[in-house]
Amino acid sequence: MKASAMLMEPGAYLWTAQCPQIAEEFAIMHNKPYCKAIGSLQYTSDGIHPDIMYATSLLPWFNDNPGLGHWKAAVKILAYLHGTLNYKLTYGTIESDMAG
Repeated sequence: MKASAMLMEPGAYLWTAQCPQIAEEFAIMHNKPYCKAIGSLQYTSDGIHPDIMYATSLLPWFNDNPGLGHWKAAVKILAYLHGTLNYKLTYGTIESDMAG
């Protein structure tokens, strides 16, 4: 998975028209662990990464019939998380040479 610095593409929309309509589209999505990925992302957004909460809150609307566009959005969030593995919050002050 290639790391991503952007959580969602600007202007990206998720709608029901992206849900599978024909047998080939259902076959593509059949083996994708969409619901498990969304559950993991929601768990992660609740406690560890609140920065993904908005994007993650959009995806469960399509749990019943996710399409390839929905899956790609979930993978994009996972790529963002992969790209931010080394980011940390630091509490306290930073010592500086400018302190007198």
